[in-house]
Amino acid sequence: MIRPSLKRHATAAPSPREHLLEAWVNVVGHWKTNQHVLVDRTFGENLLIFCTDGCGTYRLGTVTHPIAAGDIFFVPRGQSHGYASDPRAGWDIRWLHFNGAYVERLAQLAGFTVADPVRRIGRAPAVKAVFSTLLRLAGARSGMRELNLSGALIRLFFELMKVPGPAAPGRDETRLLALVTEDCPNLDSLARKAGYSKYHFCRLFKAAAGVSPWEYAMDLKLGRARELLLGTRLSVKEIAARLGFADPNYFSRRFARRTGLPPRAYRGRTAAG
Repeated sequence: MIRPSLKRHATAAPSPREHLLEAWVNVVGHWKTNQHVLVDRTFGENLLIFCTDGCGTYRLGTVTHPIAAGDIFFVPRGQSHGYASDPRAGWDIRWLHFNGAYVERLAQLAGFTVADPVRRIGRAPAVKAVFSTLLRLAGARSGMRELNLSGALIRLFFELMKVPGPAAPGRDETRLLALVTEDCPNLDSLARKAGYSKYHFCRLFKAAAGVSPWEYAMDLKLGRARELLLGTRLSVKEIAARLGFADPNYFSRRFARRTGLPPRAYRGRTAAG
């Protein structure tokens, strides 16, 4: 029998900052046991569970999935689900409850869907390290705790995007995603680096990520902009320049279109906390 071991930290209700970032952690934990059986639950939160050792099962709706070491599974909010560790082997899992429109979009980009909610990522040390960081931050009492947690949550999904997933022969999804960053050069340059024509590169990238390379890079830029607005004293003009926007007004328009607020109003809404 495995001696149960549990570490768990719940966070406070999401702050105005976290609402504006559209990314917040509700609960994060680490659980090692062979006595884990949850038959039927429905949450108003999303849940992500990484099994690093042992095995079990996960049911989403009416479909049950076997879970082995190296599997990570996603539970969308509002969905009936249940899961259980193997009574003999047990399992060692890292888990978190989270919400926010931005990270829900990142979960989709990382390959999680209701139809296919389980990914085999193997040992994935970078992913495991971010879970450890989330657990440490959730137990801290730093004044920047909420922003640090949101940043780590976003980073977790960026790390998951880098892990290879099932792909058609010849499609290198991980390499394509890694080529596009918030400060990436033009499409011609990226396509040459990938070894494809621009048209073929764009087609393969959209098949892998669900969006065009330009939209993916813009998501990264605007996600970074949220962090800089709330975590630094840089001016909007300085942030725009740092993220590669030659025109601060264009940056402000793109930011407002994505978040519903221009950058100064976004920062001002959370100035008190």
